[in-house]
Amino acid sequence: MPKNNREIEDQVLKALASLQDQSKPNFAKTAREFAVPVDRLRRRWKGQKSLFTRQPNGRKLNPAQELALCEYINYFDTVGLSINRAQISIAANSILEEAHSDKNTKPPQIGEHWLARFLQRHPELYRQAISVDGFTCPPLIILSGRQALLRWFEGLHGDEHIAVTDTGYMNDVLAYQWIQLFHKWTDEFLYAITQIRHKTFRPQTSKYGFKLTGLWPINSNLITDELSLYDNDNDRSRDTTPPTTSQHSDFSTPKTAKKVRRISDYIDTHNPTSSHYKQALEKLRKSAEMTVTLASELQRQFDTTQAATAARLARRNASRRHARITGIISPSQVKEIKRKEYKLSEEADQKRQRQSTGELKNV
Repeated sequence: MPKNNREIEDQVLKALASLQDQSKPNFAKTAREFAVPVDRLRRRWKGQKSLFTRQPNGRKLNPAQELALCEYINYFDTVGLSINRAQISIAANSILEEAHSDKNTKPPQIGEHWLARFLQRHPELYRQAISVDGFTCPPLIILSGRQALLRWFEGLHGDEHIAVTDTGYMNDVLAYQWIQLFHKWTDEFLYAITQIRHKTFRPQTSKYGFKLTGLWPINSNLITDELSLYDNDNDRSRDTTPPTTSQHSDFSTPKTAKKVRRISDYIDTHNPTSSHYKQALEKLRKSAEMTVTLASELQRQFDTTQAATAARLARRNASRRHARITGIISPSQVKEIKRKEYKLSEEADQKRQRQSTGELKNV
């Protein structure tokens, strides 16, 4: 007798396969044979989805949209850029707005706690660097240029640091200076390394990794579900047996053109009435939806970047006073530069006044 929902689901799938072989489905007999609830078997036969494949209540984004958002975040990491929480929220709301078709109602938006739950579902995306006591290192902002403009520091009120390079990326000099600053801010880091290791490499972290890979609890479906798509065996019994859906099947959606072609080839050579065939079609559908959603978000980001670039070019006539200093610049250094400039300006004014007074006397 099945003891949990997963075991019951496995038996239901076997019962459904048995019903397909019956000329006149006998639900009561089949339910007794496989020890499953007859009402559940009847509902599943009529097309109701399993709890393991249905979208959980409260999810704003469907699996394809959520996968597209994950790929969108990973794209920033791939090109060496970072994305903050506000940008993730904007992207999620943009996806919901793009998919909303009712012109008479406002598009849905994510809730206050959606982002936290999203990151819990995808801990691999959580990259915020913060210490146990809440201390964060002041950020280093690297801009493209030869000299820093003093107006860049006018809106900074914390301990932010700015550096300029020809490329806008870190170089050996800045890396060395940053290490010195990091050591200054975290002078107790090495003393706390043992405690940090204990807090980082926790048992639940390792267990979660085992679970994701199917090592423990043992979940061979993470592999067999993928292999079943490329199985060229045309045996009818295998074609008509619905595969057991793993809890991570949403993330087996093809993400590359090569994998899409392989699934397309599978569809071309297999029985259209088989469950594997339908599963392959569903994967292609999700892949198409994910790709379109991702492309839409990247286009929106590109348009935003273009607008920001245009605004930056429009401000070319603004003040372009330079900070005559290289390397990493802190706000305190800029204040000192401004103080010296102010002093030099006062001295120049006094000199001009003395010259004007002397000219008047000569007249």
